[in-house]
Amino acid sequence: MSPFTFKAKHTPGDAVQIAALGLPGNVTMVRVDEGGNVDYFVVWWGDGKRCSEWLQSREIEGGGK
Repeated sequence: MSPFTFKAKHTPGDAVQIAALGLPGNVTMVRVDEGGNVDYFVVWWGDGKRCSEWLQSREIEGGGK
């Protein structure tokens, strides 16, 4: 069996900007599917409440390597 590797633009703990909202957030988890697509679980505050969502790399800016 060959080793499974992937490249993630962001890692847990990265501070990012949510492109569509212009709000700051933090990456808390990273997941990758069998096809190598990477998603990021991002937490942010909006309208006085804590929000979270799985986002694709193109939906967040900043942070990362």
